[in-house]
Amino acid sequence: MPDYDDMVPAFEAAVASLRETYGPSLALLEVEMTVERTSVQIEVTLAPKGGEPVPHTVKMGSFTATRLPERLAYLRAAMDHIARLIDDTLVHQGAAAPGS
Repeated sequence: MPDYDDMVPAFEAAVASLRETYGPSLALLEVEMTVERTSVQIEVTLAPKGGEPVPHTVKMGSFTATRLPERLAYLRAAMDHIARLIDDTLVHQGAAAPGS
């Protein structure tokens, strides 16, 4: 099993970027990464200001990539997916997404 600790700085930077981009529109943004034997899962709970918390789970699936660049590419794709979830949640709950 690869050591996933080398992904933590990239994960933390991605979460900080999400907070910077979406922070003014959100009352809550919690993001946690869970590593299991062969998969990585990201749990996200977010709430637009004045809205209800909405939980999401982003699974990176069977995670057998052993090289850091491959793992970071999966992480980037997962964080892009989370950004789209945030945009969709803000639009659905009537809040303006950043840049709109």
